[in-house]
Amino acid sequence: MIVKKRGSSIRGKIVFIYFLLVFIATTIIGVFIMSQLEAYYKNSIRDNMADTVREGTLLSSLQSYEDLRDHQEEIQANIVSWSRGIPQEIFVVDDDFTIIASNNDNLVLKSAVDLLDQTVILRGLSGENGAESDGIIKNKEIPVKNMVFPIGEEDRIKGVLYLREDMSSVYDTIDKSKIIFIQAMFIALFITVVLGFFIARSITVPINDVTE
Repeated sequence: MIVKKRGSSIRGKIVFIYFLLVFIATTIIGVFIMSQLEAYYKNSIRDNMADTVREGTLLSSLQSYEDLRDHQEEIQANIVSWSRGIPQEIFVVDDDFTIIASNNDNLVLKSAVDLLDQTVILRGLSGENGAESDGIIKNKEIPVKNMVFPIGEEDRIKGVLYLREDMSSVYDTIDKSKIIFIQAMFIALFITVVLGFFIARSITVPINDVTE
């Protein structure tokens, strides 16, 4: 009886250690994969936003205006025309933080202070090209990626071209991936316990026989 109890105790410890090692390994791998997946999607959105501006003519046309506010209607018409088929919200913000034009008509001529990311606008007004930030649309709890491009020369920044893209689909994809991974991890841990039991038994049974 003593030999059998010791064998069961050793077997349980082997199964537990085997389970713990697999759990730790899969958790580390899962965290790494999820973080890399999130970074990949965010970088893809950032690159698409940058390509949208660099491959288009809107930014160069905005550079030609001496005063953005004086050409508000013309800029608004250009924004509406240029943004067709583009998934991002587009804003032209002057150096007074006023939204001169946007493909979201409800926000035109409103203050950007309450509606957009002030920090990234300031970075654009300081001359930083392609400054970006992650944020949430106020009162809507929608995750977004923000990116700005300065309008004007280094010594005379007249405003910024501000792009904002909804990242809800990215986080939905990541959440679904997490659920799939957790389900796979539980299956793997169950198989680990079963295999661990047989492996531990194959080790402890000969030891018990020798001990007896």
